[in-house]
Amino acid sequence: MQTSGSRRSDVLHCDVCGVRTYVLHEDVWDLYIRYLKRPKPYLSLKRDEVSPGEYLWPAEYHAAVEDRLRPCPCGGRVLYGASPRCPGCRSTEEMWDVDESGPEIIHD
Repeated sequence: MQTSGSRRSDVLHCDVCGVRTYVLHEDVWDLYIRYLKRPKPYLSLKRDEVSPGEYLWPAEYHAAVEDRLRPCPCGGRVLYGASPRCPGCRSTEEMWDVDESGPEIIHD
C-alpha cells in the first residue's frame, strides 16, 4: 500500500488519473485520533488507556478516510493505494522507452 504524507496530512491519488490529493488530519480528526490511539507494540494497553473498539488499525483508518472523500472529477476514486501517474499518458511506469539512436547525455 503506497502511502505518504506528513504530520499534518496524508497524500492520496486518484486511481484513474493519478491526481494528488492532500487530506489534512484536522479535517478527519475524529478518525485520525482513533488511529493514533491504536495499541503500540512497545506500550502496554494500560499505559495507552484505550479500550478495544475505540481505535482504528491502518487499513480501517484508510478505508474510513477514503469513504469520506468525493470522487475525482475524472470519475475515479481517491485512494491511499493508488499510484501517481504521468499527466500525459496516465502510466504508472517509472521507465520509458529510450531511443538508443539518439545522443547520449551524461549528467554529473
